[in-house]
Amino acid sequence: GGGDPQPADTFVVEPAELELEIGETKEVRVWAFPRTLGAHADQLVICVQDNPHPVTFPFTALGVDPELELQGPWVERAEQAAREAAETAARSGSRTSLEAAEAEKPKTGKGDKPKTGRPGTSGKGKGAAPPPPAEEPGEAPGVEPLLDF
Repeated sequence: GGGDPQPADTFVVEPAELELEIGETKEVRVWAFPRTLGAHADQLVICVQDNPHPVTFPFTALGVDPELELQGPWVERAEQAAREAAETAARSGSRTSLEAAEAEKPKTGKGDKPKTGRPGTSGKGKGAAPPPPAEEPGEAPGVEPLLDF
């Protein structure tokens, strides 16, 4: 009393009406859906045949604003998440295709030019072959990707 009127659908009673025989019991559920802040009160009224006074069961519910508390660190972009996933994969011993390609590159000294072409050719002229196709990033041979974006 004395506050704003509460919506009629704050409380839902299931079943809305029920008749019982003597000695019979049944379950009644009361659901609360407060849509405004503060206390909401109502009552379940039971009328007993041949009894002039109804029996009441009061109940209340408290309407509150839902809150969610999050603790960082925060990932701001999908690229950041992908980079962290790749770092995790590298720390766990998985090799990325870039790491595998770097390991397979011939090491050259200062001033040396890397040789290209098929084995047994000088890498010059008609005998030179185009470089092999690059692998897709993130896919090492024989290794399933950790994340699929």
